[in-house]
Amino acid sequence: MKTRLIAESRIKTDRVDSRVLAELLRLDALPISYMPHEDISSFKEMVQRRAYLVRERTKLRVKIRDCLVYNGIRRAA
Repeated sequence: MKTRLIAESRIKTDRVDSRVLAELLRLDALPISYMPHEDISSFKEMVQRRAYLVRERTKLRVKIRDCLVYNGIRRAA
């Protein structure tokens, strides 16, 4: 909760923020960040890569279609 207050505070000074963070660290009150397992990370990376490649494939298809239409070649029905 306090780390959220630091992030959302209107008066931003490193000195005040660092003191609050040091106090939270001393009290062992800092929240633990989530780190996914290696297999989950690799799966997520693979899914993101596939999504990127699908977007690129779609872009290329549209470019090819536009190029063919520009040159007067119509797609067969």
